[in-house]
Amino acid sequence: MKILALEKPFEDANEQKIKMLRGKEAAHVWKLGADGLIRDMYFRRDTGTSVFILEAQTIQEAQAVIDHLPLVAEGLVEFELIPLGHYEPLAMLFVEEDTAKQ
Repeated sequence: MKILALEKPFEDANEQKIKMLRGKEAAHVWKLGADGLIRDMYFRRDTGTSVFILEAQTIQEAQAVIDHLPLVAEGLVEFELIPLGHYEPLAMLFVEEDTAKQ
């Protein structure tokens, strides 16, 4: 299952600590990408935060992956996890069309 992960920094997060952990965070994210757990990585230009597309069997599995990121483990950021699926409304259009022909 694909899971959208949106980074949310905590307002009281220590900026100095974030800067110190950036290299460790980047290395960890790169490894997750190489392992196929993070399929896509993006950077939001409007907020300066990370967006990942993860591949996991469950939300809990994705949360476990996210929880091991250094910035998350240090309590500086969190991620909102959103399960993604096929665009079902589009399929319904075709199903209605097929049943109308019968």
